[in-house]
Amino acid sequence: MFSTGDIISLATAGGVLVTLAINMMSLRGKMTENNPAMIELRMNVKHIRETVDRQDAIVLQLTAGVKELTERMVKVEVDVKAAHRRLDEHKKG
Repeated sequence: MFSTGDIISLATAGGVLVTLAINMMSLRGKMTENNPAMIELRMNVKHIRETVDRQDAIVLQLTAGVKELTERMVKVEVDVKAAHRRLDEHKKG
């Protein structure tokens, strides 16, 4: 009914399933809240989140500073253009 190859294949598949089940149970035990590795991982994620939040605040400040400098530069350009116009009129005049 079953050949030797079929029996070996079924035994191998069964072994793989048992191994997977044991590994899943082992991982489930390691994923507890009190596991030092999980505590460290949570602390690292919290630190990364705080760092990203600080970087976001810095980027917002820099963006506001660039906007202010751009507005001031436009005013300076307008003033310089007006000064050149007055100088040109004074030379002609």
